[in-house]
Amino acid sequence: MNTIRLALRMLSRDARAGELSVLIAALVLAAASVGTVGFFADRVKGALTRQANLLLGADLMVSADRPLPSDYTREAATRGLATVPVIRFNSMVQPPGGGDAVLADVKAVGATYPLRGAVMLAVPDVAEGRPATGAPGRGEAWKPGWIRGLLPASRSLRARSSRSARARSRWRPSFSRTPKSRGA
Repeated sequence: MNTIRLALRMLSRDARAGELSVLIAALVLAAASVGTVGFFADRVKGALTRQANLLLGADLMVSADRPLPSDYTREAATRGLATVPVIRFNSMVQPPGGGDAVLADVKAVGATYPLRGAVMLAVPDVAEGRPATGAPGRGEAWKPGWIRGLLPASRSLRARSSRSARARSRWRPSFSRTPKSRGA
C-alpha cells in the first residue's frame, strides 16, 4: 500500500508542477500520429486493391514459365470468362541499318488485350497520350518513350525474323500505359 500511496503523491506533485501535462500531450500526439498513419495506409491499400485490375489489364492473371494447358482456357470459356494470351520476354532492339542494340522488355499479347483499361500511346504535346485503337501490324511493336532518342522516328519497330513464333504475334511492349500506370 505504501507504494501506491507514494505513486499517487508523486503524480499529484508532477501535476502541480506542470510536468504531467507535457507527458499527457506527448501521449495524445503519439496516439494521433499512429492513428493517422494507420488510416492513411488503409486508404492507400484500398485504392490499390480497387485499381489493381487496371494495372493488370484484367481482373486476374495466371502466369507460368511454361505455356498453360489448354484446359485453363476451356474452363474459363465455360464459365463465361474472357482470356487473352500474353508472352513477355527480353530482346535486343537495333535501329534499321545498324547502330547500337538496346535491351528491351517486350510483351506480345493477343488482339483483345487489355481486357480492362486501355493502352495509352504517348503523343507529343498531349500529357496523358491517346488510347490505342487496335494493335500494331504483325511483326511490329510500338516504341517506348525512353528508346525514341535511340531509334528513328517511325511509328513502330519491325521484327527481324517473321518465322519466329514471337514475331508472328501482335506485339505490345511493356512500355504501353494503362490509365492508372506509366510504363518504363
